[in-house]
Amino acid sequence: MIAINLKYLYFLLLLTCSVNMISQNIDFSNSNFKSDKKRLKVVKNHLKKGDFFRENAIDNLLNFRNTENDADSAYYHYKIAYDFNPNNSNLNYKIASVLAMSNGKEFSKKYLEESIRISDGKFEDDFYFFKGMILQLNQNFSEASVSYIYFKDKSKKKYLKKFKKLLNYFIIQCDLAPNQISSEEKVWIDNLEINSKNDDISPCLTLDGEVLFFSSNRNNILKSNDDTFSDFDIYYSNLERKKFRSVAPIKRINSSNDDILAAISYDGQNILHCKKENNNTDIFQAKLNGKDWSTSSRMMGDKLTVGNTKENKTFASYHPRYKTLYYITDYSSGNLDIFYSGVMNQQRNIWSRGQSAGVVNTMMQEGSVYIHPDGKTMYFSSKGHNSIGGYDIFVSHLDDLGHWGKPINLGYPINTTYDEIFFSPNASGRYAYISSNRPGGKGRMDIYKVTYRGNEKPMVLDFEDQLIASIASPFSDNINVQPVTLEQKSLTVFKGKILDVVTEKPIKAKIDIMINETGEIY
Repeated sequence: MIAINLKYLYFLLLLTCSVNMISQNIDFSNSNFKSDKKRLKVVKNHLKKGDFFRENAIDNLLNFRNTENDADSAYYHYKIAYDFNPNNSNLNYKIASVLAMSNGKEFSKKYLEESIRISDGKFEDDFYFFKGMILQLNQNFSEASVSYIYFKDKSKKKYLKKFKKLLNYFIIQCDLAPNQISSEEKVWIDNLEINSKNDDISPCLTLDGEVLFFSSNRNNILKSNDDTFSDFDIYYSNLERKKFRSVAPIKRINSSNDDILAAISYDGQNILHCKKENNNTDIFQAKLNGKDWSTSSRMMGDKLTVGNTKENKTFASYHPRYKTLYYITDYSSGNLDIFYSGVMNQQRNIWSRGQSAGVVNTMMQEGSVYIHPDGKTMYFSSKGHNSIGGYDIFVSHLDDLGHWGKPINLGYPINTTYDEIFFSPNASGRYAYISSNRPGGKGRMDIYKVTYRGNEKPMVLDFEDQLIASIASPFSDNINVQPVTLEQKSLTVFKGKILDVVTEKPIKAKIDIMINETGEIY
């Protein structure tokens, strides 16, 4: 009996040793790869490149700038090294850290856990900072705070200095987030069928809800250079049997570089998109002529003029009167803020110098902006204010003095610890489309439909939609609500065709809308 137990214990000990040998940390040294030194040399070069891009991403993170491009480039080089040797603790950690700074955030946890499992106990100086970030992403707020505080206590003062602002902000987020998440909004969040395994961003819905425009790098693959993903193109999808099912590119607008959708005009006849030329990103506009889109022209004047300064301008939104344009810019030392510019001469395309939109901007990054057709409501995304984590979507209302008011977080589960960016509602306000890199999607950034349910829908009480002017009767979509005071924001959408009486072909026309009470043309 004793002999059997001894053999059993010996077997367990042998099994444990075997597991430890299999799962131990393996360095990128010649002694570990004697038979493949040539490839090891190539891999070490990729590690150096990965480290370069990772440091750039960290620098951008700590200075409140976008990290995605450098993080993606770092991941590309690290992944080549990982395919050669997946059993290196430090490499697994570095992959986890760059994923936490990319749109592939949900995969960072896997690599962090593997790094800890095979670790020899030696970690990078910033290990507990990024461990805290990944724990925070996964809603382990108490553990994240412990990791942040440990990093704060153990780091040298000189090294800690560059982390201090962001570190303190993350600790505050971890304190506030549990209460924010416990107050769940009454919404459904649905992943769209048209999403791909790559990034699908910037959803823009026509007000009638029939066409969804967006940008995606879906048809692109990893390159063999330092760019991890190829360029974005603009796509559209028509509503089919109450869902968006198939997509098509807008070939006339798309180019060999990034073409990222910024906005759709309220009548669906104009597209704003941003693209880079000579290392400067500006906003361009294309117009719909019948069924075909025109080539794009630069908005806000000629390049490097009063409206178009040297700063980059990206996601934008029309104002209902089309006299003002809101947009995201890195005017403030690379930090992204919301600015606006007014047209001074429409025919000559002369615009005023951009101005800050006020209290909606923070020391963190603002990521997108949408002005509601009422002209008094702004939806925007920000990493600041009382964000649960990453980019959250907020709403701000214009006061009587023409200033934007204190932003209100749209709440959980519209917002999560991951990034939620862009907000495009339909005319009734019953649903909207957002982009998010939250877990459970088809890829990195995915497009989601947010549907407000129950009697606490915050946007409208009643919606009447005239689909075909002069013939069809309006239908009314009524919502049962309890007696509360809400500002009604119903919109009327006129949709139809104006045809030549003889040829029955579509013709250009101007429609004037008159306010019956005053006789004034709207």
